[in-house]
Amino acid sequence: MQAERRLVIGSWPGRTFAWNSFIASFCEALEAAGCEVVDVEDPRSLQTRIDVLHIHWPEQIFWKGGGAARLTYRTVSVLRALARLRRSGVRLVWMVHNLRPHDESGARRPLWAYLSRRLARMVDGFMTLSPATVPVVRAAFPALAGKPFADAWHPAYTDIPAVEAPVRDPAAIRYAFLGQVRPYKGVEELVTAFAANADPRHRLVIAGDAAPPEFAQRIAALGARDDRIDVELRRLSDAEMATAAAAADIIVLPFNNYLHSGSMLYALSCGRPVLTPSTAFAEGLAKVVGADWVRTYQGKLAPHHLDFTPPTGSADLGLLSWSALGEAATALYRRLASTAA
Repeated sequence: MQAERRLVIGSWPGRTFAWNSFIASFCEALEAAGCEVVDVEDPRSLQTRIDVLHIHWPEQIFWKGGGAARLTYRTVSVLRALARLRRSGVRLVWMVHNLRPHDESGARRPLWAYLSRRLARMVDGFMTLSPATVPVVRAAFPALAGKPFADAWHPAYTDIPAVEAPVRDPAAIRYAFLGQVRPYKGVEELVTAFAANADPRHRLVIAGDAAPPEFAQRIAALGARDDRIDVELRRLSDAEMATAAAAADIIVLPFNNYLHSGSMLYALSCGRPVLTPSTAFAEGLAKVVGADWVRTYQGKLAPHHLDFTPPTGSADLGLLSWSALGEAATALYRRLASTAA
């Protein structure tokens, strides 16, 4: 029996993307599943022959900034490059990480509406990082509804440094928000809810790179009003992140604009429960790992949502594997590669 041809997958962005370790682990999972992976910095300058272009975050077009004219040029020229690739026989797969950019300022909002609409029509298939979010994605981008897709759970992280949790007073609950501190992540809401709890033994840690500068200043000022709140607004090393997670009783992620959450998986991978708003992703994940480990609430974060009892047992992370994600993606690629463009 003839062995299947090794598919060449272009990952945009590729492993050189330093701000999110997901990409490097995803590329490794594809290679373990039998693919060859090529880093794509910009589809407009791609010279290597590939079978599939896997698109992460098409809104990365906006990340370099610029005015309306520059953003429009970049959007149109990238779409033209993707169309050329597809005409040449390259299959396009969109991994839908977000329904919209976190920064929709200026021209980004109308350009995203145009970009996402065109991209949804153009791609051959799509992926989500949860079975629960497939209907959400199809509703947001109707052109994807009839297209081939794959879904696999966002994997747990396996490369977290081993650290020891400190010994402390069990009555002193330590809440934490870790990772990039951004306006859409509900940090101000968390500070307000925490401040309403008068127990002097409780602590809140907010740690991570904060932007934009005026938002960082606002969070620092809010933290300075309460001696129980520790604010560290800088990018943490892997060891510092792991240490901060180990020191927490629960990670609070009051995000108000997300489809999937790597931060949630990071907390669970550190053995820490999560408190987060009720979404398709969060509710689906709670069913997989246990409701004690993913605790959800409706509406705005309120002080009573911060009532805490330790979880029982351990989170069940068995289904959250990189191999499952790599195999699901590869199966979709092979399905698409077997059909005529």
